[in-house]
Amino acid sequence: YKNIWPWEHARIRLNGQDGSCAGTDYVNASLIKFEVGDEKRVSPRSYIATQGPLASTFDDFWSVVCQQDVGLIVMLTKRHEAGREKCGDYLRSGRYGEIVISIEPEEGIRKIVITTIRLSRVTRPELPARRIKHVQYRNWPDFDVPPAADELLELVEKSLKSVENLMGNGSGPVIVHCSAGVGRTGSFIAVDVMTEVLKAMYIEEDGGVSETLVVRKGRKWM
Repeated sequence: YKNIWPWEHARIRLNGQDGSCAGTDYVNASLIKFEVGDEKRVSPRSYIATQGPLASTFDDFWSVVCQQDVGLIVMLTKRHEAGREKCGDYLRSGRYGEIVISIEPEEGIRKIVITTIRLSRVTRPELPARRIKHVQYRNWPDFDVPPAADELLELVEKSLKSVENLMGNGSGPVIVHCSAGVGRTGSFIAVDVMTEVLKAMYIEEDGGVSETLVVRKGRKWM
């Protein structure tokens, strides 16, 4: 998607290596940060909204996961929809640049699939492998809505439980992507953070407008 790129103030920068374009730190990913609660109880929430990785950007994608200490990846698209590729097959065991990942058996069926990933670094063999959760929702067509609201809420709940089960592994932002990383991605982030707002019983008078503006300021086209 050549017409969708991150705002300069919110873009993720690759550290210590070139990006997809030689000689740059560029990757099509945006950091979106929230604070939920009041002065006495604040729950920070942060997300990385990105396009579905393609074969040419797999190395960059896994570098972001590693460098940003990501513990959860939420995928909101199928690999192919309506005969078009929406996302590359990045969820395969193998080496991606200086990062090695291995995929453990999937959990769940059809709509929501949860996969555990083990990530290690070739350049830091002394470090233990990290465990990362990958949650894919397969029932949300592009330019459309989920068939039922309870499915989206179930996705949010399963994503939250996946993070809790990591027991401290990966305390960084949650990566969320669909194909372009704007429509379905922005909707999921808004629903997820508003769910946290409701749990914290901290609701602004604007009824969620401020949270929506944070999302839109974090990434173009949201």
